[in-house]
Amino acid sequence: MNSKVKDSVELYAKKAILFTEEQTPFAQDLFFTALQGSQNYNLDDERSDVDTISLMVPSFEQLVLDINVAKRTSSIHSSDGIATIKDFRTVFHTFIKGAMNVYQILYTPYVSVNEKYRKHFDYLRS
Repeated sequence: MNSKVKDSVELYAKKAILFTEEQTPFAQDLFFTALQGSQNYNLDDERSDVDTISLMVPSFEQLVLDINVAKRTSSIHSSDGIATIKDFRTVFHTFIKGAMNVYQILYTPYVSVNEKYRKHFDYLRS
């Protein structure tokens, strides 16, 4: 396992939480942050950036009021890659549609899971 990639996934997980706290008055939880891209297919090289996706769990208020803060894709850009942040409801619709490229986020070895949701993540992976 590449420690640089693992560290980047952990860092982007923290940045996703901070970013969403700045964007909305409602508290949100991080479900998980996962690597997406070339490293998952062993197509990376020393110049490859690290791209991640963070799935956020909406607050009770967001669910009741049907507010999807991340309906649009929010991204944090850096020289090391792109961290995409989405409401998990949006991504689950993509799973249902069967978009194969999105399944990589469930099976990458580079993932940071909020332990509060570990059993749910493990269920999705099974």
